[in-house]
Amino acid sequence: MSSPLESVPTVSTPSRRGIGLDEETGLLGVLLQPDFQIRWLPRFVLLGYWVLIFTLTHIPIVPTKMPAQVNDKVVHFCMYFGLAFLLPLWSGWLRPMTVRGFASGLLILFAYAVTDELLQIPVGRSCEFFDGVADMIGGTCGLLAASVVRRHWVEQILRGAMGRIASSSNLSTAQD
Repeated sequence: MSSPLESVPTVSTPSRRGIGLDEETGLLGVLLQPDFQIRWLPRFVLLGYWVLIFTLTHIPIVPTKMPAQVNDKVVHFCMYFGLAFLLPLWSGWLRPMTVRGFASGLLILFAYAVTDELLQIPVGRSCEFFDGVADMIGGTCGLLAASVVRRHWVEQILRGAMGRIASSSNLSTAQD
């Protein structure tokens, strides 16, 4: 005869899959996946930088005078150089930059520079033409630098892969 406790239905605990820090199934496991690190982590870096410069350029309280050794245009150049250098991260570093990709990057940077300058007016900052020029010069230089780095990076990866293929084929012929 069965006891009354055996007939009581058991309540299963909800699965912690996907929400814990378990290396196999949880958030940490996702963050440690090579696919995530190659595709998504660089995109988060780009978006974080973009949010940072947007925030910095739209703070209504601005020092009335920058230190004498810092030119406003140099700051614009540097911010957009960084943005343009990081912009190709969206499509990944493993492909060389094409002319179409370079032109698309310039178009995105131009649209953002114009929008950025115009959106500074409502927060009491100035919209200056030469700030936009400094933005575009910095953006162009950043895209050029990213193109050179990407080309070098892709060449290094291919050289390493070709070296591994050659060494493995040498080993297989030596074993025959």
